[in-house]
Amino acid sequence: MVNKCLYCKIELTDGRVVDICDCCGEGVWSKKMFATIKANTSEAMDNNDLCHNRTSDDVREPEAPNAVEQTSNVVEQPEFTSEFSL
Repeated sequence: MVNKCLYCKIELTDGRVVDICDCCGEGVWSKKMFATIKANTSEAMDNNDLCHNRTSDDVREPEAPNAVEQTSNVVEQPEFTSEFSL
């Protein structure tokens, strides 16, 4: 399967982890940042720590939070007093 750049749709043949060509990646994030993104995603792939095929069915529902004491959002305002009279 040949991947295509998400931005310009050019074919990517080098088997990269990120489906963005160098030209578009550097245009979006800058040369240095895109190099860092590619390095980090490649390292995560090598460590088997990158999941490409995660679907919404794979995502667990968050656990219900413990009962939390609710407090009022009302803030008491100090009384305004003036030393001057009109």
